Amino acid sequence: MSNPKPAIARGKALRSQAREIVYNVFQYFTTKKNDDNAKYNVCEVTSEATGVSARTVGYIMKEAGNQTASDCTGPLFVTPTKSKPHKKVIAADEFTDAAIQNKIREFYTVRKECPTLKTLCAALASDEVLDCSRSYLRKRLATSGFKWKKCQSNRKVLIERPEIAAWRARYLRTINTYRIEGKNIVYLDETYVQASLGVSTCWQSNEKLGALQQIGRVTD
Repeated sequence: MSNPKPAIARGKALRSQAREIVYNVFQYFTTKKNDDNAKYNVCEVTSEATGVSARTVGYIMKEAGNQTASDCTGPLFVTPTKSKPHKKVIAADEFTDAAIQNKIREFYTVRKECPTLKTLCAALASDEVLDCSRSYLRKRLATSGFKWKKCQSNRKVLIERPEIAAWRARYLRTINTYRIEGKNIVYLDETYVQASLGVSTCWQSNEKLGALQQIGRVTD
């Protein structure tokens, strides 16, 4: 008996109705073989008749055999489904949130960079703080009060920071002394506050301002 290529594509799941048909065809050939006292492989002829591989026929018959014999209505077949991959559960707590905030502060103060979701994700994963997607990190930042919004003016820093106000007062007193003494004053250049962070938006919260827009200038 010839063995043609099965008509059902390999790897394609058979629905419950198709599995029941294969089962009935197998039962038919089994009964016919016994009645005719024939000599052939029931699994192979069932495969040839239905277009299902012999291995699949064997799986279906095994599935039917595993069901209780007391079921007078016959075996009940179900359509097999692929198991969906479970989402990775990420454990994050207040200590993780604090580590994220420290990493953001490190970007501003040490690296002199404005962190983005991409660079922040990479840095957190590299330090084994948190290995997650950008969307999850965005949610964690929102939970901690961080938003990606327009930077505040650096003039606010010049007004609010007492060390800047004290520095300005010392500078003005020194300049006034030099002028009284008749010394030549040479202005070399201008310096922006946070000159290396030329951005208009950044991650910031009510407690942490992040980068500031380059508006106010301090003269050297």
